[in-house]
Order: sequence, then C-alpha cells, then structure tokens
Amino acid sequence: MKITQKDLEELARIKEKSEDDYEKNIIYIAAGTLVLSLTFLEKVVNLKESNAVWFLILSWILLSLTLLGNLVSHQLSSMYHERCRLLYAECGSNTEETDGKVKKYNSNILKLNWGTTISLFLGILLLVIFCSINAYHTTHLKTNLSDITMSKEIKPYQPDLQKGRTISQPLKPVQKPATQSGSGQNGQQGNKSK
Repeated sequence: MKITQKDLEELARIKEKSEDDYEKNIIYIAAGTLVLSLTFLEKVVNLKESNAVWFLILSWILLSLTLLGNLVSHQLSSMYHERCRLLYAECGSNTEETDGKVKKYNSNILKLNWGTTISLFLGILLLVIFCSINAYHTTHLKTNLSDITMSKEIKPYQPDLQKGRTISQPLKPVQKPATQSGSGQNGQQGNKSK
C-alpha cells in the first residue's frame, strides 16, 4: 500500500496536535508544581524551620527554566516556520540547502524540548526530595516533642488552678496603721489625760 499525500497531511496534523498538547502539558505541570510547592510551604512546613532548602531553590529554578524554555521553544518554532515558508517559496522544496536548514531548525527545537522535559523531571524530583526530607523532619520533631512532654521526668507546667465554678474568698479590709503620737482631729493632741 502506497502512502498518499492525504495520509502524509494527516500524519503532519497528528504530529502538530501532539506537539501542542505537549507544550500545554509542560506548562500545566511546571506551573502546578510551583504552586504545589508554595502550598506545601504554607500549610505543612515553615520555611524558617525547613531543612535542605537548596533542594527547593534548585527545584524552583528548574521549573522556571522549564516554563521559560517552553515559551522560547514556541517562539523559535514560529520563527523557524516562517523562515522555512520563505525558503520554500524562494528556492522550492527540492533544494538541499532548504532541506538542510529545515533539519537544523527541527534539531534545535527538539533539543530545546528535551531540555524542558529534563528540567521538568529534575525540578519535580528535587521538590519531592525536599518535601520528603521536611515531612520526615516535621513528623520526627513532633514525635520527639510529644515523647518529651509525656515522659515522667519532664512534666508540662500545670498551674494550681481549680476547675469549674469556684467561690472566691471575700476581700479583707485594709487596716490603716495606728499613729503613736500625732495630732488627732482639728489639730489637737491625742493625749486627753492632762
């Protein structure tokens, strides 16, 4: 069975759809992973108390490079497509020079796409390592603190308070100290026996 022009066009359409889906998925996964890492920091681990922060930083760098590389790949693809269109219009489709340039353009796009795929994989891997270390650390720290507070040697502070309704004691009146010598009322001496 011979492949017709219609079959070739269908294959080209399928390839184009696959590449579009690839770019969308790379963007969704990289952006989603960045958001997920921020949520992990907000809800599970405090950044000030976390270990191996450089895993997180490298992960963010790689995921950002993935997004940037994908955008560059899309722009280069558009630019190369326009160049190829002009080359084929100018030289025709049977020249070796045009075919060589098309292969070079496709090779550059392919390398960039593989670079974004690898950076996405490494970014996710580093984020998983960071989350694993800190989830273990957080769980281990909470367990140790719980063991220390529940041990017989160290008891948590418990003030001597009565629980429930209590009756407070009445206030005692404050007594003024008696003066030994001094004036009574109206400036008179306090001694009346004279």
